[in-house]
Amino acid sequence: MVEFVNRTEELTRLRELYDSNAAELAVIYGRRRLGKTELVKESLTEYDDAVVYQAKQKTSDLQLQQFIETAADSYPGVGRIREDWDDILSYLAEQDAIALLNPQKARG
Repeated sequence: MVEFVNRTEELTRLRELYDSNAAELAVIYGRRRLGKTELVKESLTEYDDAVVYQAKQKTSDLQLQQFIETAADSYPGVGRIREDWDDILSYLAEQDAIALLNPQKARG
């Protein structure tokens, strides 16, 4: 397992967000290849029902379908929701879900 040097503060803050009773949004940004995705994945190790979706360069409709399939592993009821980002994310918020949506940037 990779050790996260000097990331204790970030891991603690993310886990505090996950455990909060309020709906929270965290945006993690920075230069490429700094370990942002791995940091968030590490912060989720204690949360078995977290939804982790790595987007691919595909259409929005296909990304939504793949996200629903991923979310259904932990939240089977998501398959009964109308296939719309707002509706799906609202449903997951009602379930107090933790969701990581990781975009794939176009390379060029």
